[in-house]
Amino acid sequence: MQRLQFFLSESPWEAEQVNDRRLELLREQPATAPHEGGVIVVDDRTAAAREC
Repeated sequence: MQRLQFFLSESPWEAEQVNDRRLELLREQPATAPHEGGVIVVDDRTAAAREC
């Protein structure tokens, strides 16, 4: 588990690219893609970030 944590926290992620890919994957799936009946809103900010 420590190796996974290290990989996730220390890898040189390009946040915008990761987020773009995440949205792309969500839009590809009928269950998570926006549609006329509504959308699912996911707020992935932490509670501490929302308090600022």
